[in-house]
Amino acid sequence: MEYDTNKFEMRDCYGICNLPPLLWQKVDQGAFGRVVAGRPVDGPILDLALDAPKWMELVKGRDVVVQAGGNQGMYPRYYADHFKKVYTFEPDEDNYFCLDFNCQGSVYYKRKVGLGESNTTMNLVQVAPNNTGMHRTISDELVSMNNIPAERLSKVEMITLDSLDIEGCDLLHLDVELYETEALVGAEETIKKYSPVIVVETGGRPSPADGYLRLLGYKLHSQLRMDAIYVKE
Repeated sequence: MEYDTNKFEMRDCYGICNLPPLLWQKVDQGAFGRVVAGRPVDGPILDLALDAPKWMELVKGRDVVVQAGGNQGMYPRYYADHFKKVYTFEPDEDNYFCLDFNCQGSVYYKRKVGLGESNTTMNLVQVAPNNTGMHRTISDELVSMNNIPAERLSKVEMITLDSLDIEGCDLLHLDVELYETEALVGAEETIKKYSPVIVVETGGRPSPADGYLRLLGYKLHSQLRMDAIYVKE
């Protein structure tokens, strides 16, 4: 699978969680953080190393994980070593190109879409072009109110997780930049059916999805540096 070397490059994962080198957007400065003495000292790759084991030990089954947004494939690639099936979703064109490159094999079900509360189209805005993990899904109204330049916007497809009628769900991991509640609404029947451990990326703040998760019978198990873990009460 060929790629544009002006846009993409292979990046070393320093042996973290046995990850191989991954194809990555050159412009991105977020996922790998700062590297000191050959090791990352911040960024999602450090969260993967330090925090993923904390929620993995709570997951009882190893059949199906659902992960969104997949970004460029770091977490889906990690989960492929632990689950029989990895569902992953990423709406951004360039992010998905890397995800597709990095995540090859029958273990993956991957789609260039976002997870939401309905099957529709939405706007994806590049909040910080040099941090490709910060793209956000927003409405037409918010686009108009914030006067967002056209070059930082794209139209993306959204689907509900429930519409896929998946065969199981042991872990639901959402990193969808403040769109967690909408993604959970679209996954409500799946959650009720399988009671997965749920991880939501919060940036270290209380999750806006906390109230909805409590309505579904979940409680906050632990708040980590960037993620919150919820389990069924």
